Amino acid sequence: MKKFLAMALSLTLSAGAWAQNLKVSDFHHDPADITPAVERVDDLNGDPCGLVKVSLSVDSPEFEGDVVKTVHKGKSEYWVYMVDGSSYLNIKTDDYPALRYDFPENVRGNNCYIMDVIRPGENPARRTLTLRFDDGTGEEATYKLEMVLCKAGRFEMGDTPEQYSDETDAKAHWVRISRDYYIGETEVTQDLWEFVMGIDANQSIIHGPKFPVDNISYEQAERFIASLNKMVSVGIFRLPTEAEWEYAARGAHKMTRTRFAGSDRLDEVAWYYENSPEGTHKVKGKAPNEIGAYDMSGNVWELCSDWKEDFKDKEVTDPQGPQKGKSRVRRGGAYDSKDPLQMRVAYRRRSVPNEQQPSVGLRLVWQR
Repeated sequence: MKKFLAMALSLTLSAGAWAQNLKVSDFHHDPADITPAVERVDDLNGDPCGLVKVSLSVDSPEFEGDVVKTVHKGKSEYWVYMVDGSSYLNIKTDDYPALRYDFPENVRGNNCYIMDVIRPGENPARRTLTLRFDDGTGEEATYKLEMVLCKAGRFEMGDTPEQYSDETDAKAHWVRISRDYYIGETEVTQDLWEFVMGIDANQSIIHGPKFPVDNISYEQAERFIASLNKMVSVGIFRLPTEAEWEYAARGAHKMTRTRFAGSDRLDEVAWYYENSPEGTHKVKGKAPNEIGAYDMSGNVWELCSDWKEDFKDKEVTDPQGPQKGKSRVRRGGAYDSKDPLQMRVAYRRRSVPNEQQPSVGLRLVWQR
């Protein structure tokens, strides 16, 4: 009996240790990242290395394999330069068992790869990003921002059958999203806007720290994002493309083809004129959609990066919209939308870039 108990205890401890392992949540080639060419490192033969950008929030990791050089970039990003043809990477830390990761493709010289490593208990479907601000007094202020994952996939965008619309500017067509990205769990709130831009920069009509920022223009949103990106050490924030916005509103890789963002019943998920004629509400006051994003229907309109043009009836990959135009796109409807059709995930409106609009806000995308 004692031997059996000892064996059972040993198995339990082994299982517990196994559960405490680090895990790779994402590895992909990023052909658009030219860092290996701009900040080139050569191997002993003078040939250019490949670069693996590792995101890992542990102290003093060691990287082993065909590693030529490691650079610590910010709080949780490490640039690991590796010999052309490298097929694996070992990561050793003081707190977790060593992790060996065999790359799905060999590293190539002058190419960049993204590798996200998560600790036990971290959820790859969500990401908490910490913003840091030094006001010059030596005191560092921080703000934690919650993002939800949209996995790469293919979806039908525009006026699909469940949208019940005969509008001509949103023809149904297939879109391929080739890379994972994270989108804000909520619209940008006023406390986040003030953290980045200062209290005096908040010109919202309805005030409250957890209310969405409103009464902004596209140009103000871009200035906000430029300031925001100075506060993070990994990845970049930006506005979503129109395709990314609709993919997320539909539930991304978990979509169930509802008319609104998360439901066919508007009052479950949206603040709009019938239930909120007086103005905006705190974020997360209604039910989220399939990926855990709140208020993608109603509350405030959300800006996208695209110039507006009519959709074409053909499949596209990672559409960015036209290179120029007169108006940007806004999506999702708002508290002052009297027509429930404006809260549909396929509905589109124009936004003049330099004009502030009382019911317009934004939601962020973050990508490595």
